[in-house]
Amino acid sequence: MKPVTLYTAQLPPEIWLLCLASLSRKQLSRVARVCRLFLSLSLPLLWLEQTFDASANFTSAVSADQVRYLHRTQVRMKKVAEGPYASLIRFLTVQLPLRTDHVNPESRWARELNGTASLFLDMRSQILSTSLTTIAACQNLETLHLEHFRVDDSLVQTLASMPSLVVLRLVDCEFENSESQDFLPLEHLKIERGFGREDAVVRIASPRTLRTLEPGNYLPQLTRGFGAQPLPHLVELTIQTPSDLAHFIACVDKLTGLESLTMGPIFNEDTISYPPLPPRTLPRLRTLAATPEIHQWLVPGRPVSSVTISLGVRYQNEEHDKLVRTCVAIAGSTAPIRSLTIVPPMVPKLEPMARILALFPRLQEFCYAIDGGARPGQPGDRLRFRRLPQLAKHEMRSKPAVDQYQPPELIDDLAFDELSEDDISDEEEEVQSGEAAVVEVSRSAPEADGTDIESHRLQDTLGWLVDGRIELAPTIEVLKLQVFGLPAKLPFTYESRVFAHLVGRYPHLREVQFGSDSHRWERICAGAQGEGEGRVLWKPAVPGKGNARKAWVKITA
Repeated sequence: MKPVTLYTAQLPPEIWLLCLASLSRKQLSRVARVCRLFLSLSLPLLWLEQTFDASANFTSAVSADQVRYLHRTQVRMKKVAEGPYASLIRFLTVQLPLRTDHVNPESRWARELNGTASLFLDMRSQILSTSLTTIAACQNLETLHLEHFRVDDSLVQTLASMPSLVVLRLVDCEFENSESQDFLPLEHLKIERGFGREDAVVRIASPRTLRTLEPGNYLPQLTRGFGAQPLPHLVELTIQTPSDLAHFIACVDKLTGLESLTMGPIFNEDTISYPPLPPRTLPRLRTLAATPEIHQWLVPGRPVSSVTISLGVRYQNEEHDKLVRTCVAIAGSTAPIRSLTIVPPMVPKLEPMARILALFPRLQEFCYAIDGGARPGQPGDRLRFRRLPQLAKHEMRSKPAVDQYQPPELIDDLAFDELSEDDISDEEEEVQSGEAAVVEVSRSAPEADGTDIESHRLQDTLGWLVDGRIELAPTIEVLKLQVFGLPAKLPFTYESRVFAHLVGRYPHLREVQFGSDSHRWERICAGAQGEGEGRVLWKPAVPGKGNARKAWVKITA
């Protein structure tokens, strides 16, 4: 009898893990049933990230199917909390249904739904209790995302029992005043659309461990929780409102290690006074994304190397002189500017763009948002409203009476019996990847052959680059000309010839974009000395459905 060869034992587990890490969840579930070795290696990957989405929308109608869906979510949470694999979860997302404190089960809304709304409200309370138990069972969590929770001292105490938790994201959560003096040793905290008392004191993340902070509209409440404690390790901060800017100015001396600062649009900036700051303030600032006034205030005298200028709505398509003055102030940075991004979309003008690019001779990345506008003879972008389908007469009949209503039967052991085969199947469609065609393109300048391009403003900008009226830095690596408004439809031949010509003039280019993301190209290799000398191979970063967008481009001398 021929001896059995155990091929699984011929490779170390580390090699098998690298192979399994590239599989999808459905593929992993099939691999886990092959043998005990694959099961032990697949389980940590299958349980690495879990999502419990119970955020069903009930404001207009609540159906029995929605209630059953919530019940299945609760049963799944309960099984995870009681099972042996909760400790394998590292990334957890829990999304509760919308808050229902304002809903009266005896209201007309609830009566019209024949009792389903009342059952829905009871199910939400049960899901909330079960979710807290499930979160507490995941003791090795590293990242936690919560939606529609109430953030109080009890929740903070539950999270404090997780020694590995470093990332916390809170969306649409209600914050209560913190009575406890304890903080969570988080490194990253992000709050989106929080609500609660404006004078509340919120203590969540420890100021001594925090590295990234996106407080949403809750920076005042968080700073009151921090008190006089410094934030020595904070390297990235995002603020959005004028009140946040005032708190930032008040506590700027505490941010000795800040490296990246992002500010949202600030209205009525003319009424805000920016006090002079000595160079020793924010000595490590490297990245800044803000309005022109903030750049003129913070960049000079500091080692900023990456800037994003957000002009705001009132500066669209105008005040290019203001943009030039801002770039002159940015050129006063003590470090060379490597990355420059200008948003939102503007109508490009030759002279201001040429003056701006001449200020940064060591630029490596340039991103410019172009207002595509509309072609001559065509209307601009307009909002289009789709007419809703009319209800048929039999659908407009009155709803069944209350005594005819049968509430859904919710039994834990039968919660998953009514799922369709598609929901429980681990089969998936195999993606067939064909070979991409390679098109050879010369570096010679493209001729004006009457090519019809949807965005004439993009065509004008490309013409300035090709004929040399706009000079990029010789160190440029990334060039992105993004078009907003009217879609920019560049023919493949014209597009490939333009960036082939630019690659010949700027040999360090590795990524170009003309229009939307579907017109973005990346360099994957360059010809070595000898046989392939003088040739560069590029591929589309986002392959399209057409054959042209699947083609790769080989640039020849």
